[in-house]
Amino acid sequence: MLQMRKRLYESKGYFAPELKQPIPRYPKRVGVVTSAGGAALQDILNITARRAPMLDILVLPAVVQGTTAAQTISNRIRQANELLLCDILIVGRGGGSLEDLLPFSEECVLEAIHDSHIPVISAVGHEIDWALSDFVADLRAPTPSAAAELVSQGYLDLHQQAKALKQQVARSMQTKLLVAQQRLKSHDRLVREKRMEAIIGGKEYLLANATQNLATSMKHLLVLSASRLHTAHRELQALSPLAILARGYCVVQDSEKRLVRSAKQAPKGTKLSLRFTDGCRKAVVEE
Repeated sequence: MLQMRKRLYESKGYFAPELKQPIPRYPKRVGVVTSAGGAALQDILNITARRAPMLDILVLPAVVQGTTAAQTISNRIRQANELLLCDILIVGRGGGSLEDLLPFSEECVLEAIHDSHIPVISAVGHEIDWALSDFVADLRAPTPSAAAELVSQGYLDLHQQAKALKQQVARSMQTKLLVAQQRLKSHDRLVREKRMEAIIGGKEYLLANATQNLATSMKHLLVLSASRLHTAHRELQALSPLAILARGYCVVQDSEKRLVRSAKQAPKGTKLSLRFTDGCRKAVVEE
């Protein structure tokens, strides 16, 4: 029966690739048509919460097994389209027997998926399972968990790109900071060197000025000292006994080398030594 229905809908063009709508990469809201108490829904909620917590999940509860399942699934798909409830629809359930999965191959479900303006992802059973909804839907996911990964992949990639960009910016900023620090250190060292050169230059100027002042002072002091020395020399020469002798005087000494300052010190017969400016003579007092 399933094969006959498959051929029928294939002949109608329901499986045509050109009818497949693109799946939005960054959906704002994803509608999930499945059992409200099933493990499939929990898997979808857990995966999307982990990979894309900003993604809004709208649960459209449906009976997924039994005689009323196909109609409730079809109704939920049409309701989502009429009210524009979401950007993507995940239609599916967890694994089960072939009979359990039959509602997803019923004509009303296939017609609702075909008429949907909202892109539909069929996620029925496990990887080895299949339903005719897989062929009519815009995309088949092997499991409900895989469908959750598909609708959240864009946000996950974006998050990873943002994380990588953040790390790149951090590394770039760190590199620029290191370069700026090195430049600042170089500038600081240059400023210190320039400041030291200025200080040394100022000290050198002061030293040169002090040296010149000292040389001038020493020269003046030497001239003054030479003048004083010349004056003292003349005064000493004026006071020198030799200078007195040059003026016609002589120094008289007795035989004991004692100065004879008066005639009383030289009675008759006293031997005297007469020292003139140009030599000495001996004499004897006669009277």
